[in-house]
Amino acid sequence: MKYNLFLPLLLLISTHLSFSQSKSQVETYYNLFDAFIPYENRDIFNGSEYIDEYPELVTKAKTNNKFYGSYNFVKGYINYDGQPYFNLEMKYDLLRDLVVLEFVNKKVNYLSLNSTLVNEFEILGAKFVRLENNSVLNSNYRNGFFKEAFNGKAFSFYVKYRKDKRQDLSEKKERYVFNEHQFYFVQHDKKFYRITSKKDILKAFPSYQKEIRLFYRKNPVLRRTSKAQFFTNLFMYLDGINLEKAKN
Repeated sequence: MKYNLFLPLLLLISTHLSFSQSKSQVETYYNLFDAFIPYENRDIFNGSEYIDEYPELVTKAKTNNKFYGSYNFVKGYINYDGQPYFNLEMKYDLLRDLVVLEFVNKKVNYLSLNSTLVNEFEILGAKFVRLENNSVLNSNYRNGFFKEAFNGKAFSFYVKYRKDKRQDLSEKKERYVFNEHQFYFVQHDKKFYRITSKKDILKAFPSYQKEIRLFYRKNPVLRRTSKAQFFTNLFMYLDGINLEKAKN
């Protein structure tokens, strides 16, 4: 593993760490080790070449593309094969469900990572985790990356992002436009539920019917403008209620 080379230094620094350290502190320490390793030699750069088979319309690439959040490479974090890597230039391809790194040498420009080794990653302030497949997730599983919108004691809420493509010949070349889709999943008592509506939630969690109906009545605007944020707030609310019940 890459940090074994600096084990004595790691042990010296670790004596000053505690379990309450912030992520920024952890990032600082790992960046210190990475400073000794040329960027292109990091262990994470062992994927396959990423070839873009479905190019965007040149005139609309910034606003209509296959990636999460941004057409450009942005700095992000990846936990890969149990090792954390910070400040990587990366994209998340929603069409093929791949994490892509910018890696330029004489042969390759971009790398797609081995998805089975990607434990989690963060990009543009969003955290994505690789969940284990099950019968509920299966139809939308693909490579297993789900946005962890909320992770509570009793409820956790995940969003699966996907994009599909449609050919567009307006630029007289083979180009594509993309549409984004979101699918919503809740984990409660180690069981997953796919939700699309109020009816689904009431059916899945009948003991919280009163609280669910109240939340819907109080947040009609958010429900119309941002379904993902509405569900995130709802399950944060139910998780808080669950904690209060546990105290009593």
